[in-house]
Amino acid sequence: MNQAHRRHAAFTLVEILIVVCILSILAAIVIPRFTASADEARRTAVYSTLTTARKQIQLWSLDHGGTYPTLAQMQDGASDWGVFTSKTLADGAIDPAGIYGPYFPSAPLNVLTNSSLVVAAGGPVATAGWTYNAATGALRVVLPATVDPASTDLTVNDYEVAP
Repeated sequence: MNQAHRRHAAFTLVEILIVVCILSILAAIVIPRFTASADEARRTAVYSTLTTARKQIQLWSLDHGGTYPTLAQMQDGASDWGVFTSKTLADGAIDPAGIYGPYFPSAPLNVLTNSSLVVAAGGPVATAGWTYNAATGALRVVLPATVDPASTDLTVNDYEVAP
């Protein structure tokens, strides 16, 4: 066969550039949607964790004579929540031979602040995940200032905004 008539099957530079441009446009459309979905999943997860933690606080109260754990008890442990991740006695003291608990396998994580730390209600800090009122047993999520509460399923009784 004559070399002048032989055709090489290959893409031209222009064809490759057109494909790259099309893929770039598609990525610019799709990636923000995935990011929005991930943000929505985090907001839903924090609501679910709050609901579960509140139920466990109520169960702890029932097990311990109708009293709620103190803030100091809530803050017990490496990442707080020690009285919920360990066995406890009737007085709420952590004891491996305790008859109650554990209520959680690990400390509940606020995925919006990436923290399990518990602080007093009314005084959230950016590094905390939760606020707690020992008198009422009320637990709230700490929302970073960058999260719009209206974009969550949380009501005003469910969160405190960190400064």
